[in-house]
Formats: sequence, structure tokens, C-alpha cells
Amino acid sequence: MGHIVERLRDFIRARQNNRILRLSFPHGDGPQCEFVVEALEASEGLSRDFEFPVEILSSNPNIQLKDIQGKLLSIELVQQGGTLRYFSGYCFSFRLKKAENIAFYEAKLGPWLKFLSLRKDCYLFHNTNLRRQTESIFGDYGVYPVWDCKIYGDDKEMTEACQFNETDGNYLHRRWESAGIYYHYEHDDKGHKLVLADDSTRAPAIEGDPEVRFHAHVGGAQEEDAISEWSAVRFVQLQPASAAGDETVPSGRSAKHIKGTLFTHGQQGVGYEHQNSYAEPEVLASMLYSIVQIAKLARWS
Repeated sequence: MGHIVERLRDFIRARQNNRILRLSFPHGDGPQCEFVVEALEASEGLSRDFEFPVEILSSNPNIQLKDIQGKLLSIELVQQGGTLRYFSGYCFSFRLKKAENIAFYEAKLGPWLKFLSLRKDCYLFHNTNLRRQTESIFGDYGVYPVWDCKIYGDDKEMTEACQFNETDGNYLHRRWESAGIYYHYEHDDKGHKLVLADDSTRAPAIEGDPEVRFHAHVGGAQEEDAISEWSAVRFVQLQPASAAGDETVPSGRSAKHIKGTLFTHGQQGVGYEHQNSYAEPEVLASMLYSIVQIAKLARWS
């Protein structure tokens, strides 16, 4: 039995060194065993947090899930010309799919920015521009934030900016979207960097050819970049709604309170939560009148 296990380890070690997909832990904090990337499904987009589901093989079926979760993983892809393309992310989910002679694991990787969706806070910024607000919130997350700011437009100070019982990620996203700021990620062997920008015309071109050919997949290995199939998809989306008849219920809410948009590259779908920010003058006047009446009753009671 020991010879079989050792042969499996040698097999995995050889595959890891010779494959076009290789896995590493940039912080050097991974388990002391060999891993092989069996499959990687990568999805990225502007102003979208990427998600990389990864299937991993190992000769060790007893890896503790907590030994991988929260760790930074980097996957390098050997491209056709011999150059490397990196996919890095923190492990937000890790599970054992099955264990026979070789253990099959699945990890789901995401950006460090996703950690900001796990904390709610209440904070009031006084006379602070958006960049300093971003720096202040990122400063609460230690060594995780790696980012760059390429803002060319005016970043005016806000007299008062309120974050009330809202996740850090939600607050920053709605502020960025309101200011016309988009973001993307840059990956290397050390991890990934968030890049904030407000002018997409100055963005550098992505690597690779500007055109991708269509090549129907008919079996066998496919070494060159190609689109192999098309498929249609539809999503259910929110629409503006209104309610009236009760001063405690906002009336005529506009679409901007329901979903965030980014004018620099079209509709982006839902970008942040609805935080009950009622902007209708008649609703605000009615609510203020109710507050005054309650104060009078409290004074004379």
C-alpha cells in the first residue's frame, strides 16, 4: 500500500511540474503536500468581483478544510507562446468532493475586496473626498488591500457622507458608481491588485490577440485561443416600484435607489443594497411634520 501511495505522489508531482496549469501559495502557508489543478473555470469583468472555481487533485484525502480556507492561491497558466497568465484569489470555499486513490477537492477563489462584504459599520465622513474615504475603509483590513487609483477627474470633498448599518463593500460600491468610477484586477505571481479608474479610454489593452476565432470543438486538445460554442442566457431584473398612502412608506422611489449603474460602460445591474434613502421632498416634509408632532406630544406629556 505504501508503494502505491508513493507512486501516486510521484505521479502528482510530475504532473504539477509539467502541466499548463500550476498551483502555488504566494504566502508560503499551504499544506505540505502536492496539488494538481485538474480544471479551472475563470470569470472576470469590469466592476465585478471575479470567481475562480478550481478542481484540485491530491494524494492526501485528509487535508483539513481550515488549512486552505482564507489562504491566497495562485494558478499560473502556460500560454501558447510560453508566457504565463496568473489567476490568484483568496479561498472563500473549500470542500472534498470524493476520495478514492486520489482525492478530489474544489476551491472557490475570490478577490480580497470580497472581505468587505462581511462587515457592517456606521461611520460619518466629514469634509472628505472619495479617495480618502476609500483609504480609510481599506486601512481597517490590514495587509489584504493591494490597490491602485487612476482617477483623472475631480474628486471633490463631501461635506457629510454617511455609512449607516451598511457593509463596507456596499458603501464603497455605491459611492464609486455614483462618481463614475469602475475597477478591474491585475494578477501576478504574488496575488492580485485592485485598480480604480474613471476613464476607460486610458485603460491598457488586454493581453492576446484583439480577435478570437470560432472553432467548433470536435474532441482532442485545443492549444489555441478560440470560441467553441455559443449559448443564450436571460436574467430576472428589478424594476422601479412605488407605494403611497402612508407617510412612513416612501412613494415614487426612482430607479437609482433600487439598482446601481455605471455610466462609463452601460448598465451593470444591481450594484448595492437599498438603504432607505428617501429623496422625495413630499415624503421628507411629511416625515418631518410627524417628528415635530411627536416632539410636541412628548413635551406636554
